[in-house]
Amino acid sequence: MVQVWAALAAVKERRSELTNVDVSQGAVPTSNEGTPEIEFWDIWQGLGLEIPDLAGYIVAVDDGGLCLRMEEEKDRFVVVRNMVALLEAKRSLNIIEGKPMISDKCLAQMICEATLARATDPLDEFQDESVTIINATQNYVCFLQFNVESEYIEDLGLGAKPSQPLMVTATQRFDLTIGTSLHYCYVLIQLYEILTSYESSSQPLLLDEDAIQKPLTHYRVSFETILRIHYLRHSFEYGNIMLTQFLAMLAFLALNKLDSLMTQDSSKPEVSSMDAGDADTRAAKSTLLIAQKGLSDQGRGYYLPKIVLQDVLDRMTPSDSNVLQSFITILREGQEVAE
Repeated sequence: MVQVWAALAAVKERRSELTNVDVSQGAVPTSNEGTPEIEFWDIWQGLGLEIPDLAGYIVAVDDGGLCLRMEEEKDRFVVVRNMVALLEAKRSLNIIEGKPMISDKCLAQMICEATLARATDPLDEFQDESVTIINATQNYVCFLQFNVESEYIEDLGLGAKPSQPLMVTATQRFDLTIGTSLHYCYVLIQLYEILTSYESSSQPLLLDEDAIQKPLTHYRVSFETILRIHYLRHSFEYGNIMLTQFLAMLAFLALNKLDSLMTQDSSKPEVSSMDAGDADTRAAKSTLLIAQKGLSDQGRGYYLPKIVLQDVLDRMTPSDSNVLQSFITILREGQEVAE
């Protein structure tokens, strides 16, 4: 899901004036100038493809999606990617044996949308042949990546049965109800980290390392994804003391990951216990800046987030600290703003 992660990491919210790690440029910007913006459109968009040999016409209509804009001049943004991700929304979940499932009808709709997005592609966006679709139902979302190869499009245009299969990769469903889903991930991350701490003890647990690391990675990724999506939809500016514990965990997870990457011996094989982003320090810095911005916002109404913010700031590198303080004001204990 590289496209979605890049989109989430490159977002700049006007209302919070956050300068994030610019994944698309591979650098940490020190100002908002030229930073890409992700925009959500909730207007139905119709796509069509004529099949001359069959004297037919294929039509698909999505429910909106995400586009990417770049600032050319001050306050003037131009669309550079019209379909970062498409949206297919449904009113109710399809439950089979107690598990949420994507119905055949819904899957067929998304296949049609992905195929036509690749076939039309006016901005030449899908050079990697993959289309991302967000399937949203009530407060649940999942991401699907459709790999639509050029041969598939050519066969379809000729009215022939495609010779290549259409491969689809899907994530699990994320529950955006912040109180339930984040608490669940929060608790499980703590439990699995307790188990991993026994690896270096004198009496290690007789458990397969993969049996611990894989679910730990899964819940870390889920935890960060839900918080990022929550930030895009609601920001962290409204008062919610429960957000403090989630943002604190996110910040310390990012700090620990950065420490691990900085001290990692290049002669040793990479450890696969990292969360989203693997060995990319830019992704970890992006997460750290988002968490610190959230703690700063919560600190306007509560004392505890201010203390956590300062603790995390003291553990950051001078360069990362300077970037953070370029767009938020952090007062030391005892300092007051002159009115």
